[in-house]
Amino acid sequence: MADDKMNSPVKVTIHGPASVQAVKRLTETGAIDHGHTLVLNFELSGGGSLSLQLPAAILASVMRELWHLGARAEAIRNAGGIPETVVDALTMVGSPSSRTTTDGRVILGLPTRQGFPVSVAIDPAQAEEVIAALTAALGSPGTKSTPH
Repeated sequence: MADDKMNSPVKVTIHGPASVQAVKRLTETGAIDHGHTLVLNFELSGGGSLSLQLPAAILASVMRELWHLGARAEAIRNAGGIPETVVDALTMVGSPSSRTTTDGRVILGLPTRQGFPVSVAIDPAQAEEVIAALTAALGSPGTKSTPH
């Protein structure tokens, strides 16, 4: 069932002139379908409104992409163009936290300067990989980790 919710379409309803308009403000948010669908209502600059419904399962990826887009836009505003290197990473503030779940996974919590804290659930083998990657990065500043 989770896969069905992940593949649910994003629904957009526009009230008013059906043309490209700037969003004036977010007017209302909510959850429907027993929390599986999120609703965002916007007021448009032309006087109309827009209702966006998206599967809750894709919220993390949507927020991540919006944050990356905001970081790129800020870099453009500050530098007058796109810098060669844009660091798309949240800045951690405070100390990380960790706990284990009843099924043995490790939850790593990272408080960030922007938005909500980042929480990642990993199994013990993945936790060992993270420790090894962090150890390697500390030993060789400026190196990139390779994806698996």
